[in-house]
Amino acid sequence: MLRGWRGLGVIRSASPGTRFPQYTRGYAAGLPELTKDRYSHVKRGNFATLEQNHLKFFTDLLGENRVVSNPSDCQAYNVDWIRSVRGYSNCVLKPRTTQEVSEILAFCNRHRLAVCPQGGNTGLVGGSVPVFDEIIVNTGLMNKILSIDEISGVLVCEAGCVLETLDDRLAEKDLMMPLDLGAKGSCHIGGNISTNAGGLRLLRYGNLHGSVLGLEAVKADGEIMDLLSTLKKDNTGFHLKES
Repeated sequence: MLRGWRGLGVIRSASPGTRFPQYTRGYAAGLPELTKDRYSHVKRGNFATLEQNHLKFFTDLLGENRVVSNPSDCQAYNVDWIRSVRGYSNCVLKPRTTQEVSEILAFCNRHRLAVCPQGGNTGLVGGSVPVFDEIIVNTGLMNKILSIDEISGVLVCEAGCVLETLDDRLAEKDLMMPLDLGAKGSCHIGGNISTNAGGLRLLRYGNLHGSVLGLEAVKADGEIMDLLSTLKKDNTGFHLKES
């Protein structure tokens, strides 16, 4: 399904006089127009600009292999899946743990650095790429399956797990994910949940949020919120899962 949409975008870009001129700009160079230029009325917030001391902190925290700062290497993370929007971030961070995410966000919050979280980057509305030069926090390495309870049918996993990988692992235990998408081979469960993805099994199993029992999340200031309950019914405390 998503491949069909991608093909449609390419056809539009190749047709002169199309009703969708936004797809034609930048394709001579293989890239869409910068989002900030297309939507010139959208202004960059009062955020700091990335500096070498910021990169040093990220490198010390994650190591050189998990900090991408070469502009050409960052390009793939700046363009959305259907190649309709493009940011110009020069920093992609690849944390492996919740604690690393917490330290990244706490640092960015203190130094007024804007952040763009990114999963599999398969969305069709440009929400997974920066508008300007936001630091991209990519969850691709947070891909561990923590537990599968065959009796209750509860899966606990990290945000960067690929949907198809989860479905394959569950199939080994005669279970399946309540979600199926055309992009299942590359989309991440974190992105699926954040967008309340629908897909082919929605009519049978309902919206994805209804299948989410708990979350572990990191706030913008780096505070970790542990709401990772596996109970089918849990009325304790505030209902923060849907906030």
